[in-house]
Amino acid sequence: MRPPEEPTEPSIDESPAATDGEPAGPESSYVLTTILVLILVATLGGVGYAALATSPDTEPFTEFYVVGETGEAAAYPSTLSVGETAEITVGITNHEGQELTYTLVMAADGERLDEQTLTVDDGETVEEPITFFGDEPGEKRLEILLFREPPGETLDEPYRDLRLVIEIEE
Repeated sequence: MRPPEEPTEPSIDESPAATDGEPAGPESSYVLTTILVLILVATLGGVGYAALATSPDTEPFTEFYVVGETGEAAAYPSTLSVGETAEITVGITNHEGQELTYTLVMAADGERLDEQTLTVDDGETVEEPITFFGDEPGEKRLEILLFREPPGETLDEPYRDLRLVIEIEE
């Protein structure tokens, strides 16, 4: 009887890499790691370039809006009683690339009711409360006009404008 053979471990020469004729060891790990790092750097560089290259150059603009008591555009008062006051908030957000001074004019039926001068830094928002009241029954067309230059005698050609129709009841 023969004694049972003990299993043998493969020698370095019998490893799969060695059987292909390539040496296995730290050199191949270093090469693979270097290749992976180069691929990762190239991918991140490409993604970064694509993000920067596709960012659109936007035209300078100013946001101009009105909100009611709840902070929503649809929540401004549309009906008042004679003698009743209401308040809305007018917002101006400057995206013009520089600090600007605006003139805000509130008018009704072509008559100037109120005027304010506001300076807004680039990227900032200013919200200004405006109060108005129902003076006589009927439909009142409220105009909120924004000028980049002080307006002249007429209120022609505002930079931005908002128009609200308020029904004033007895």
